[in-house]
Amino acid sequence: MNKEIKIGTGTQATVYLSETHAIKVFKKDYNKAYAFYEAMINSLIEDVGLPIAKVHEVLEINDNIAMKMDFIEGVTLHDCYLSNIYNANKYVDIMLDMQIEIHSKDIQLPYNLNNRLREKISSNKMLNKTSKNKLLNILDKLPDGKCLCHGDFYGYNIIKQQDKYYIIDWIDATNGCDNADVCRTYMLYLFHSQKIAELYLETYCNRTKKEKKDVLDWIPIILAARLSENIHDQEKGKIISVIQDL
Repeated sequence: MNKEIKIGTGTQATVYLSETHAIKVFKKDYNKAYAFYEAMINSLIEDVGLPIAKVHEVLEINDNIAMKMDFIEGVTLHDCYLSNIYNANKYVDIMLDMQIEIHSKDIQLPYNLNNRLREKISSNKMLNKTSKNKLLNILDKLPDGKCLCHGDFYGYNIIKQQDKYYIIDWIDATNGCDNADVCRTYMLYLFHSQKIAELYLETYCNRTKKEKKDVLDWIPIILAARLSENIHDQEKGKIISVIQDL
């Protein structure tokens, strides 16, 4: 592996190019079990025919756990949008084509989305007991669902290679309600581009004949779960403010 050819950096790993493969090298304190879990999830999803980067092995490089996978050379869908912001409908349609296809796949994963959301809320130290109880009561009334959910679906996790689009970063994949997965995407755009967020939600509801309310009912839960992630203090403040108003 040539460590000089760095092709991506995230909060938990750095990705390097190695001949025709990408090597995802996790930080030294990264839980080995999570790397094997991500490799397993990718392998399961590979079997249902979705366009993803195939995983070939989990290995150790200089005492760091790493994962070898296909190198998908291209640009993110988000970058495509930025280069042509006046054609937002096109990129929203591409996103939804892929997301609706994801939700249609019949696959059993180890984790249920509602259970994962419940764990994130219950263990969060930024939420007081009253807020947690309110949120968990809301979650108990929301549908469970059995759809395949990506868990972090947005333009940065879609790569365009020539005329084909690939979906990456499946570590948060679960079985759950498709509306919850859509709400997650909506929320990710809401903090950065309300115009895209509203266009995305409107288009999704028009295409699936679903009610906006059924998606937006998930907002307090998806926001609260977001607090467990590595996000800016400003975003945390906005989320806590919304939760306190419940």
